[in-house]
Amino acid sequence: MDNSSLSNKNYENMVNLTPELLCITNMEGVFKYVNPAFENVIGYSSEEIVGLTLHVFLHDEDVIAIKNTMQTLFNEKNDSSSFELHHRCKDGTYKWLSWNTRVDWTEGLVYSAGRDITEKRKMEQDCLKLRERLLEAQEFAQLGYWEFDTMTGDCLWSDEMFRIGGFEPQEFIPTINDFLLSIHPDDKEFVINIMQVLLNGSECEFDFRLIRQDNEIIWVHEKVRHEFDASGLPVRSYGVIQDITQRKLSELKLKESEEKFKELAENLGEVIYIQQNGQFVYISSAYERVTGKTCQSMYENPLSYIDSIHPEDKDRIVKVRLEDKYISKGLFDEQYRIIQPDGNIRWVWTRSFPIRDENGEIIKRVGIANNITKLKEYEESLREAMEKAEASNKTKSQFLANMSHEIRTPMNGILGMAQLLVMNLKDEEKEMATIIKASGDDLLKIIDDILDLSRIEAGKLRLSQEEFDINMLVNHVNKVMETLVKQKGISYKSYIERTIVNRLIGDPDRLKQVLFNLLGNAIKFTEQGSIELSIAKGKVFEDKLQLVFSVNDSGIGIADDKVGQLFTYFTQGDDSVTKKYGGTGLGLAISKQLINMMDGEISVESKLGVGSCFSFSAIFKAAMDNTEINNTNNEDTLNVTATSSTALLVEDDYVSGVVMKKLCERRNIALTIVTNGKQAIEIMKKECFDIIFMDIQMPDISGYETTRIIRDMEREVNKHTPIIATTAFALVGDREKCIDVGMDDYLAKPIDSEKFYAIVERWSKGKT
Repeated sequence: MDNSSLSNKNYENMVNLTPELLCITNMEGVFKYVNPAFENVIGYSSEEIVGLTLHVFLHDEDVIAIKNTMQTLFNEKNDSSSFELHHRCKDGTYKWLSWNTRVDWTEGLVYSAGRDITEKRKMEQDCLKLRERLLEAQEFAQLGYWEFDTMTGDCLWSDEMFRIGGFEPQEFIPTINDFLLSIHPDDKEFVINIMQVLLNGSECEFDFRLIRQDNEIIWVHEKVRHEFDASGLPVRSYGVIQDITQRKLSELKLKESEEKFKELAENLGEVIYIQQNGQFVYISSAYERVTGKTCQSMYENPLSYIDSIHPEDKDRIVKVRLEDKYISKGLFDEQYRIIQPDGNIRWVWTRSFPIRDENGEIIKRVGIANNITKLKEYEESLREAMEKAEASNKTKSQFLANMSHEIRTPMNGILGMAQLLVMNLKDEEKEMATIIKASGDDLLKIIDDILDLSRIEAGKLRLSQEEFDINMLVNHVNKVMETLVKQKGISYKSYIERTIVNRLIGDPDRLKQVLFNLLGNAIKFTEQGSIELSIAKGKVFEDKLQLVFSVNDSGIGIADDKVGQLFTYFTQGDDSVTKKYGGTGLGLAISKQLINMMDGEISVESKLGVGSCFSFSAIFKAAMDNTEINNTNNEDTLNVTATSSTALLVEDDYVSGVVMKKLCERRNIALTIVTNGKQAIEIMKKECFDIIFMDIQMPDISGYETTRIIRDMEREVNKHTPIIATTAFALVGDREKCIDVGMDDYLAKPIDSEKFYAIVERWSKGKT
């Protein structure tokens, strides 16, 4: 092989082995030759490439650019050029290739050498994106970066560093002096001292103020480091600066707010405290006044106050602090005693609530503690006063109960005998006996009014809720009124609206009491003319009904200046009325209280010398069944004679026994009388009775205990004898107490004959 052949062979080997991409094109860009490296990168074979133009293998965006580049090259007769092109590969991907070209103008060929810079371009793009993101992050965080070469004095600032200082990057070349001049005069010495510390090899971060180019003062946070050479001299300083103006202003406002809070807290009498992570971060000075201990003791030992808690309260407070209400919810609301170092005991009321972060976690507890010793002392004195008042009321109630019992017992004899006399005497004597009974009834009404007054004042008056027939109630009232008005020679009428349902639920006895009070007054103060009772339907609710009652009379009337006094206890129109007509002045006052309890109101219209109209409303529930019912329990319908009944009377009062015996004889009731509970128990072991009348207050065994024993005896033989309480105890709750011990019914003394016979009829053997 000659030298020429060897040279060509060597050249070919070098071309095939080089990693450089080599190609030859003509002036129009048609490929004449490509080396193996070109084939490997593009993916096309030499046979596929040669004969095609360069444009076939370029990205669309590069076609125009390369044409312009080559045209410039040819026009200017330049021998060489460099450029980067985005080439399309056979697999559809694109690669960046960097080319250096040389033109052979004689042969009309372009020789090019290139290399694959795809990874390099990708890294450059990634770096560019990263830089952009860093710049965005710096801007977002208001974070500027700077460097200072201590050897050359050169400074490097990031874009955000320029912005923080208020400079335009294109118009300003930063120096270390520019930076130092921008530091606020009040902070300059502080910053220079910090920088001196850094020269000793330390790293530091600190806050200070800068004055921007536009003279705006901002707060910045700076973190600085130094690099040193082998001899320990600083060669490079660098750091970051963050604009913290808003945060600093918020901190200053918070600090100002805290100062105001502390100032306010220190001027309050209450103890104010703040806890964080179990430690007290603030306690107002009132703590020392309330507990007698120093605030410092609490800062040093947050649990030291537990030692001050009174032994009787300590376990309770410790237990509360372990409950979920305190641990998870941060809530505390307790009253307890503490013992001061000098031994004095103080009551405190402590409340706390949590402050939570954005995740709902408790970060602080804020609390307040009051010295409530005086309040507790007042409560104690109030409690003692209430106990005394209750004891006084109890004594008063017991006195009234005893007086009622002592008065009703002889009244039972007086009225009982008067009733019996009325049944047997001739007209003249009968009239005298009737007067005795009427006077006794008046006295009994006064007693009942006084008892009602006592119940109202004690808050113990209760209304029953029982079903009754309004028509039958009005009929009963009418019969009583007709007898009374007939004696005075005046007329009486009553009207009830037809649309009112018959069956209502309420307290019929108290309703009758109000009606008898108003109608009784009307009769008392009416010498001639008429009296009228009317009942109309008022408002209708879902399950309730309002009734409006009106009592009109043509009596003496009431002066305008006296109307307002009518419903005051022990007050009447004027003294002349009291002298002429009598009365206690309790009826209207009690009636008003009863009406209020019925959710109603009372009013009066009157003209002196013409008459008066008293109106009141009351609300009742409508009964479920409103068909007319024959109520055999109504006093006006009971006149049945019981025959061949046997009864046992347990009564220690002789006169009461005589009255009961006479009443029984008139209805053919065989009555056996015993004078105490022991006798009653013994006779019940031997004999049977259809009904038992039981006194309550007896010398040996009370009527309550006697009833319990009889019930126990009868339970063993599956027997039940009706037991009726006949007692002078007529206060609220007395009837219920009798029923609770096992009695079946209740008759208050003085015994009314009609009520007595109604009871006998209801409970005698074979009757219902």
